[in-house]
Amino acid sequence: MLSKTLRTHSLWSVSRGLALSEDQYKQLLAECDLPRRNDFDGRGNLSEESLVRFTSFFLTICIEQVKFMRQRMRLDELRNHIDVWVKDRAAFDEPRAVGGAPVPRLHPEAGRILKAILNEGALTLSEAHEALGSGVDANAVIRQLADTGVVRRRGDNLTFSFPAHLASRFLPGLFV
Repeated sequence: MLSKTLRTHSLWSVSRGLALSEDQYKQLLAECDLPRRNDFDGRGNLSEESLVRFTSFFLTICIEQVKFMRQRMRLDELRNHIDVWVKDRAAFDEPRAVGGAPVPRLHPEAGRILKAILNEGALTLSEAHEALGSGVDANAVIRQLADTGVVRRRGDNLTFSFPAHLASRFLPGLFV
């Protein structure tokens, strides 16, 4: 449920926090199955008090993990990393895997689409065209970004992607 609601694209998970507090997690979870203690412990058969303690623990772990990942990912710096990457890719061809042709230079305005996706979470094709303006062939720029793996296109929607070979470039704090 958290994954669907937060749309973290597998960049964040509560699993790390639960693993760090495994004994407490298992104990509190098991206590949720205890019978109701008295008339003040909820209305059902099971202890509401235990469920409240577990929920508080779980949400605290979630908040700690969000803070941890925010510190590691340094998303406030991501816009700058995008600008530098686009500038480099616009200036130089990128070599392909062994024997392949080099990837052509990126359009210098490609960062506008990436930053718009970053702001909105996703863009439609028409929004991407608007982000670039009429002087740029948006379809060509979108194709370039898709070919490099930083944009994923599903129908008319564009989303940001972190290909493994570029992850350290965009999120260097994760690899410290």
